[in-house]
Amino acid sequence: MKLSVYIPTLTRDALFDRCRRSIERSIACARSAGTALPDDAYEIVVVENVRPVGAARNVALERTTGEWIATVDSDGLV
Repeated sequence: MKLSVYIPTLTRDALFDRCRRSIERSIACARSAGTALPDDAYEIVVVENVRPVGAARNVALERTTGEWIATVDSDGLV
């Protein structure tokens, strides 16, 4: 199973980097807890400067390859 996480953003700011690192830390915690996650078990897809948000979602869905898809705002998970 592969998880795709997409982050719609209008501008990449300091919060975006914190969000991306938070997602990567969550994956690392799952691995350290004994979950066997291969390197290709997830992907982070960034959709930048696409308006309105519905159009950004459509672009993200075209780019993702996972069986499960999650969205996180760029100021989320900080």
